[in-house]
Amino acid sequence: MTFTVKTKIFDTDSAGVRFCRYFPGDEISDAEAERLVGVTDPEPAAKSPDRMSLAELVAVCKAESISTAGCNTRSEYRKKIEAGREAVANANER
Repeated sequence: MTFTVKTKIFDTDSAGVRFCRYFPGDEISDAEAERLVGVTDPEPAAKSPDRMSLAELVAVCKAESISTAGCNTRSEYRKKIEAGREAVANANER
C-alpha cells in the first residue's frame, strides 16, 4: 500500500540537520509514512461546521440531504445542519 504525501515531510539526519525528505504528491510506503509521521490514514480530520466556509456548509447540506430553504448566512446553514443531524439521530434511536 502507498501513501500520497499531502504536505512537505521533514526529517533529521545523523548530524541533527533538518531537511525536506518528501514533497506533496510523492508516493511513499505506509511503513515509511508511519516511521516519519506516525500516521498512515490519508483522510483529513472532519472539519467542524463552525470552521467551514459558506460553500462548504452548502456542500454538507447537499451531501446530507438537508433542506436549505431560507438559509442565507453561515449561521443559518449551521443551525440547519445541527437540526438535520439531530433529526437523523432521533430517527435512528427509534
